[in-house]
Amino acid sequence: MMQALSKHLFYPLWDLKDRSHRLQEWKQLEEQQWWPQQRVLCEQWKRLQAMLEYASHHSPFYREVFATSGVKPQNVKTEADLQRLPVTTKQDIRNQLDRFISDEYDKSALISAKTGGSTGVSLSLFFDEACQERRNAAQLLADRWSGWDLGIKKAAIWGNPPVPTTLKQKLRHHLLDRVIYLDTMNMNDHSMAEFVERWRAEQPGAVFGHAHSIYLFARYLKKHQITDCRPKGIVATSMMLLNHERTLINEAFGCEVTNRYGCEEVA
Repeated sequence: MMQALSKHLFYPLWDLKDRSHRLQEWKQLEEQQWWPQQRVLCEQWKRLQAMLEYASHHSPFYREVFATSGVKPQNVKTEADLQRLPVTTKQDIRNQLDRFISDEYDKSALISAKTGGSTGVSLSLFFDEACQERRNAAQLLADRWSGWDLGIKKAAIWGNPPVPTTLKQKLRHHLLDRVIYLDTMNMNDHSMAEFVERWRAEQPGAVFGHAHSIYLFARYLKKHQITDCRPKGIVATSMMLLNHERTLINEAFGCEVTNRYGCEEVA
C-alpha cells in the first residue's frame, strides 16, 4: 500500500511542490529506451548538432575552438567532420574552467559537483536545474533495470548515512526516500545483526550501496545462514565487483546484483 502511494501520489506531489520535471524526464527515457536503433541515432545526432551550435555561441572556450579550427557547427554532418575539432582534455577544463560555462548562466547560481578523482585530481563540474533533473531521471531509469521501482523501500549499505532533522527532511524520508541504512563506517557483527532485525521489521525490496560493503554483508548472511533477506534488486556502485564477490552476493540474497557504473561528468 505504502509503495503504491509513494510511487503514484507522493513522488508526483513532491515534484509538483519543487516545480521539478524529473518524473517527466524519466517517463520520456522509459519510452525512448525502446526506440528503434535508427531513431536513437538520429536523435543523438540532432542533439549533438544543437549542442555544437549552442557552444559556439555561448561558451568562450568553444567559440575560440571553432574559430581557430575553421570548423563551423552547421557544417558538422558526419563523425569525420566532428573529428576535425581538437580533443578537449581535463587539463583544459581545470585551466580555463570559467570559459567553458555558458554566458547565459551565472556560475554562482549553478549546482556544483566534483568527480571522484580516480586519475589523481578531481574535476569541478557545474549543472543547471534542468540538467540535474535529467541526471536524476537517468538514475531512476537505470535503478529500475535492477528490479527496484519508485516507492520500493531500500536497504542502503553506505557510509555516514544522512539523519533527517527538519520536518521536511523527515517527511521526505518517510514518504519518498524510504531507506534503512547500514553504516559502512561502523560495520561489524553487532551492527549487521541489528540491520538484519530492522530488515525483517521493514522488509525493504532493494539493496543499494558500496560494492565491497554489500559483499561483506552478504558474507555475514552466508556465515550465519540467514536466508530471509530477499530483495527484488541489488545495485552495487563505487567500485567494480570481483567475480567471487558477485557470486556470493547473488547466493546470499537470492537475487542478481547490478553493478552500476557512475560518471559525474555525464550522469
